[in-house]
Amino acid sequence: MKKGSIYKVLMLTFLIVTLTPWSVAAQQPEVNVNVDVVSSYVWRGFFQGNDGPAIQPTLSLSCGQFNIGAWGSTDFKSAKEFDLSVGYSAGPLSLTLSDYWWEGQYAAGYFNYTKNKTDHWIEASLGYDFQDALPLTLTWSTMLYGPDTNAGGANMYSSYLEAVYSTSLKGVGLDMGVGMVPFKSDFYGCNRFAVTNLFLKGEKKLKLSDTFELPVFVQLIFNPSAEQSHLVAGFSF
Repeated sequence: MKKGSIYKVLMLTFLIVTLTPWSVAAQQPEVNVNVDVVSSYVWRGFFQGNDGPAIQPTLSLSCGQFNIGAWGSTDFKSAKEFDLSVGYSAGPLSLTLSDYWWEGQYAAGYFNYTKNKTDHWIEASLGYDFQDALPLTLTWSTMLYGPDTNAGGANMYSSYLEAVYSTSLKGVGLDMGVGMVPFKSDFYGCNRFAVTNLFLKGEKKLKLSDTFELPVFVQLIFNPSAEQSHLVAGFSF
C-alpha cells in the first residue's frame, strides 16, 4: 500500500471510531480548565516566534476513553495559535486528531478548509504508553491535510517521532525526551532524517500557603538540526 493510502485509511478509521455514538454516555464527563504562562513558546524544538512571554489556555472534556479539547497560545502583541483536538485511548494506545491554526491574532479565513487554500494543518498522532512496565511514552505524528505540500502541490506527510522518559528526583518531576523528523519535510525545514528536539523538563509545586500550591517548570531544549538552544520557564494555574 502506498504511503498516502496508509494515512488516508488511518484518518478514515479514526473518524469512524470517534463519530460512533459514545458507549460511555452513562459515565460522568470531566471538564478540565488550565492556563500555562511561559517565558517563550517552543514546540518540537522550534521557537514559535512569539514576542516574549505567552499565555496558553486549555479547555478539555473527557468521557471514558474519549476526549475533546481546545488549546491556544497568545503573546502580548499579535501572535496567536488556536488548536482543536479529539482523541481516543484504549489501554496503552492513544489516537489523536489535531487541527492546528497558526495564522495570528487578526487573521481571517478561519472557517476555510478548502484544499490548497486552507490555513489549517490536520495531524494524526498515535501514542503508546508503556505504563507500569516502563515510564516511557512514544508518539508518532503525521500531517494529513493542509499546506503541508511540496512545489508540485502533493502532500508531504511531514512526520515527527518523540520518546519521553518520566521520572522524579527529590520531589522534582523530570521528563527527558528526544524528538526527530524521520524524512524530508519542508514544514520542519529538514531535507532528511533529523533530530530536532532534545529536552529535559523539571517540574515542582511551590507551596505558597497552607491551601495553595503553584506548579512551576523549567525546560532545557536543544535543536541539533537547527543548531539552536532554548531555556523556557513557566507556571500553571
